[in-house]
Amino acid sequence: MRWTGGWPVLALVTGAVAAATTAAGLAVGAAVPGLGMFAAIFTGLVGTLVVLTVARLCRVRLPVPAPTVLVAGSVAASIAAIVIFLRREPAAAQYLPPAAAACLAVALVGCIWVAVASPKWLGTNRLAPHLGAAAGVAFAGWFLLAFRADESEPPLPLVLVLGAVLTLAPAGAFFVPAFAAGRVGRSFRSGLQAVVWALIVAMPLTYALWLPMGLDRHAIDGRSLDGEVVVPVGTNLTDALIFCLGIFPVIGLMFGVLGAGLGARTIRSPAD
Repeated sequence: MRWTGGWPVLALVTGAVAAATTAAGLAVGAAVPGLGMFAAIFTGLVGTLVVLTVARLCRVRLPVPAPTVLVAGSVAASIAAIVIFLRREPAAAQYLPPAAAACLAVALVGCIWVAVASPKWLGTNRLAPHLGAAAGVAFAGWFLLAFRADESEPPLPLVLVLGAVLTLAPAGAFFVPAFAAGRVGRSFRSGLQAVVWALIVAMPLTYALWLPMGLDRHAIDGRSLDGEVVVPVGTNLTDALIFCLGIFPVIGLMFGVLGAGLGARTIRSPAD
């Protein structure tokens, strides 16, 4: 194996990552009680990617800068949201146990990894990441509109329109870009690439929206974000993790795979 800069550089980088991981856990844990475990795991995972890059086991590729910056910004927004949440509600830290903190860190770092060092099996279509990133923003917009609409009472015609939009938008946000990319690229892989990019934008963006919206909703009447039951405010940490990093991606992947498969199909002539 040929190392970039040789073993001394790799050892130096590894040591710096280990020190940064420990320091991040201690510093963030002191500033924001309950977030130290997340900070340590997140820093350690990002540092591991740096070490692997130095060791040339993976390469940083930024063929699509705009979607990549969007993913990084979404991850930063989700981290800022959880910091603000725990600063306002320190007692809610019990709803982010070590296992949940680890899941959150892995999911966010995974988004960054796909954006900056996308695996080759995912494909190299230049259009798919842009379609996917736009779809991820559209899904986050649907999420914001859906929950804001519950807080108001629009006229009946608008209710009917909103009802149709809010029902079809989640499926369309993943199906349409996957179908378009699969059709343009004439391959299932291109469609899958689009839906993966949609997911790595939508996951951190919806998480970043859920926490402040959950705080606002709880301040009004003590209810959960969907307004069904009265719950402790810290429940939003659990709900955001389950829905934004679990349920939404699974549903999105299902519709995306369907769109990619249909888009990749080509009509064959009788001669073929």
